[in-house]
Amino acid sequence: RPRAPRAPQTRPRPTGPATDGASAFCDAAVAVDAASLGLESGEATPDDFEQALQAAEDAAPADLARAVGTMVTEARSLMAEAGADEGEEGPPPVPGEAFFAASVDVGDYLAANCGFETLDVTAKNYEFENIPETVPAVTTVINFANTGTEFHEIALFQLAEGEERSVEELLALPDGELESLVTEKAFVFTPPDAQTYATAELDPGRYVGICFVPVGATPEALETGQALDEADAHFLHGMVAEFTVT
Repeated sequence: RPRAPRAPQTRPRPTGPATDGASAFCDAAVAVDAASLGLESGEATPDDFEQALQAAEDAAPADLARAVGTMVTEARSLMAEAGADEGEEGPPPVPGEAFFAASVDVGDYLAANCGFETLDVTAKNYEFENIPETVPAVTTVINFANTGTEFHEIALFQLAEGEERSVEELLALPDGELESLVTEKAFVFTPPDAQTYATAELDPGRYVGICFVPVGATPEALETGQALDEADAHFLHGMVAEFTVT
């Protein structure tokens, strides 16, 4: 079972570059997350994602190889499952407990050895806790802990330069218009009582984190196939956070 989530906090960025021997894995871990985001936008292919996974596995330090191998195996399994279910309705496949336990170790390694900023975010029903008003523009490890009873996610978007409308106004726009005004920077999805991470290249600008998970998305609901109202998402109940990257 994944370890208990840590208290939300921001930790100082380690001074200097990545530690000796860590640089290749640090770069590979960031590339995996970039390829994962690219799958959704169409900017990356499944082959790109597989190559990024393999590069991360090859570059993993010896003391982290088992955790990385667990995450890579789970990611490949989920890709295969998603491909087999393409076009079918139902909840997306979710990694097993071993994935989330391993991801805590990998996230801790990235924070300690890569010279990245670290942002620890806690999700509960229905809000994000302790996201600061300003965050530095740098590669960042987002550690995402879920202390709620439902699945939660943070989809992190950078808004177009000069965009001053409220998040509520933007979310009311048609999908095609909204997509032209935002750039997705990170995505993390976590079950209750678990933690995982994503890396994000944060450029200066206005950002918003949103949870699009529908209300009632408990592990039991997903296991039983209980119908959920996709229109009644967590962000409608306050699970939105804005901040500025400087």
